[in-house]
Amino acid sequence: HVDAVNQEVQRQYESGLGVDWAAVGQAVGLSEIKCLELCRFGEDKARWAYDPDTFSQETADRMEAFIAEHYPPPAAPNFNAVSNYMWIDIKDCVRMAQMLRGEFEWTDEAKARVARMREQGMTYKEIAWQLSPNLTSNKISKCIHNMRHPQRYTPLTSEEKQRVRSIVCENSGKMPFCEVMELVTRAFVCAKRRAVALTRAKDYSASLPIYKARVEAADKDQIASDILSGETTVAEVARRLDVPTGPVTAMMAKSQSRMYSSIWTDKETEQLLEYTCTHTPPYNWKTFSALLGTKSQAQCSFKCEGMKRRGAIFDDPES
Repeated sequence: HVDAVNQEVQRQYESGLGVDWAAVGQAVGLSEIKCLELCRFGEDKARWAYDPDTFSQETADRMEAFIAEHYPPPAAPNFNAVSNYMWIDIKDCVRMAQMLRGEFEWTDEAKARVARMREQGMTYKEIAWQLSPNLTSNKISKCIHNMRHPQRYTPLTSEEKQRVRSIVCENSGKMPFCEVMELVTRAFVCAKRRAVALTRAKDYSASLPIYKARVEAADKDQIASDILSGETTVAEVARRLDVPTGPVTAMMAKSQSRMYSSIWTDKETEQLLEYTCTHTPPYNWKTFSALLGTKSQAQCSFKCEGMKRRGAIFDDPES
């Protein structure tokens, strides 16, 4: 099938009329999505490096819509299919998808660039947009803080990691989680090392079956609903279940992916536009998300920012 798909795609491509994937499927007797996944012919595919001045939100939305339609969570996207559908280099598709999810690789070069832009007087928001389409101001703030206070974030030594792991393993389930964390605190004399050790302990605890089981046994849909409605918080739920916040946060992410589609309907977009026209910044996305009922706070905020960049929304309703 792979050879047949490649030959048909190459034939259509060389005709100069572009590739009709539905026609490819009919020609080889496979579904359109299967052809997209199998095709290895990729001559003259476009490159897609992020540039804040030329970034096309429309292109990004097109890719995200394709992924959401054919590979809804928890399915992993087939980026060969994505690359063929977009006719863009597969590595660039992967990299852009990561950026659109808010992921970013903090290389030394990227950190140096952040420092230079900050010295030039740029705001965190402006710096974030220069680096990635969905990078948040908060992440820029953390990056700058970490560069200014590197000693606070010195990694634990192997011996210290083992000490943390031993305390957590030996006491989890025998005492409340907060008391386990107190034991970790007492094991480190230096306050700065204690902070790093606590973070390590919480991350490690999140992977333990005993805490995962407690979250699994809880009414996850009700918890997600309560958190999203503002009746409680992740931290409060974690205390009530006697678990670290990690498993609760992971549970919320899964619940939101089930509850909220990544595709915006015309009606939802109109409601967002109406909200921004009748309210002044900063917008209360928590309230709007609850009123809309079909999108999370983050989705509403990202959608608004994207529409601002395209000129569909202005911060000043009268402009």
